[in-house]
Amino acid sequence: MNKNISIILFLLYTLCLGSCAKDESPFVFRNIDELNFGYTESEEEFTVRTNGNWEITTEDDWISLSPSKGVGNGESVEFVTVKVERNMAEQRQGNFFLNAAGESLEIVVTQDEGFVDLKAVRLEGALIKGEAITDASLIIPYEKGPVGEKVKVNLEVLKEAAEGISTLSDFEIEIASEKGELKIPLEGTPAKSGEVEIKISIPLFDHESTVTATVLAEDEDPLGTIYFEETFDDMVWGGDYVASEKGIRGSFMKVEEEGGSVIDETQPITEVGDGTDGSNDLFLTMAQSYRDLRGILGSWKGKRVYERPGHLKISTAGSNDGYLTTPEFENISNETNVKVSVDLSRWSTSSPKIFIEVLNMGTTETQYLEVNPGQHSREWFTHSFYIQGASSQTRVSFKADENSEGRFFIDNIIVEKSN
Repeated sequence: MNKNISIILFLLYTLCLGSCAKDESPFVFRNIDELNFGYTESEEEFTVRTNGNWEITTEDDWISLSPSKGVGNGESVEFVTVKVERNMAEQRQGNFFLNAAGESLEIVVTQDEGFVDLKAVRLEGALIKGEAITDASLIIPYEKGPVGEKVKVNLEVLKEAAEGISTLSDFEIEIASEKGELKIPLEGTPAKSGEVEIKISIPLFDHESTVTATVLAEDEDPLGTIYFEETFDDMVWGGDYVASEKGIRGSFMKVEEEGGSVIDETQPITEVGDGTDGSNDLFLTMAQSYRDLRGILGSWKGKRVYERPGHLKISTAGSNDGYLTTPEFENISNETNVKVSVDLSRWSTSSPKIFIEVLNMGTTETQYLEVNPGQHSREWFTHSFYIQGASSQTRVSFKADENSEGRFFIDNIIVEKSN
């Protein structure tokens, strides 16, 4: 009897368990329904929770998923890594589907545009008739480069001076960084002087461009030849207004035999504020021997020009007629075009306009350079302008604005051959 009762009780317990067990329906959850990526190769994660088999599918070959399938226990969250390849074209959109619990859930994937940004092509080095090309290259700055990718470059050389310059076919360059420069060496020996046109093709980037260059005659200066340079490094006295730094200054005495003022060695050197000049007017009152000491050699001219540490100040608070004129560019052998670069700054209350005058030979379309217009700040700005038809007699004058207070500072004057 007891045995029968035990069996009955066990059967009842088993039935109770079966009837009391939770009847759980299939379900699936994911934490997102879209993913956004930059243009580079990258990856993101999303999560899956389900109580059965799941699988992810996609028809986009630039999207990969790991793992792509699994079995959920209904409790634990499973992580899936979504990886996209680098995009080198327009913004693109794809998708993948999470298949589970009788559902197919779409997750949309968007990736930013990733065109390689190629800048303007430039030629470095010289092409000279009759001379083998040893150091001339085409340089293409770029951004958004596909690191590690090998790209092929083709060159076609055209126009009258093309003879002797080699074409290139499938020249290979490996992209070493996301931002940098492609360097494409030129080869051959130009047979003629004159203009040459080089067509560049980079199929991987769907890029085509053209650069025009000049093959020089044997006696021509190459582009970039420096004809004149002055850095004023021998100027040491005076406060530095631009850098807001104090300086030093000595005393001067007039010596008739010297034709102007020189350093008075009997007086001490003292500290001065950033608004104080390091000399009297270098051309109107200082002796030539002092200008020689400060490196102002040759046929410089000027009015209201004052020493500052490593540069010059032109004009004063109460004047508008200060100027500085360079010596002649005597290193120019033949009439040519040049680029003039100069560092400029100005006094806070002065006109931003610094006027340019080309003397003796040559012309320029630049009437004035505008330095830090609007809100003033104490800093240097590099400006440049071009002179057509410059020669060994050419000089340049930098002049204060005649219609306003015109104090300005000048440094690093460079004259170089240009197109």
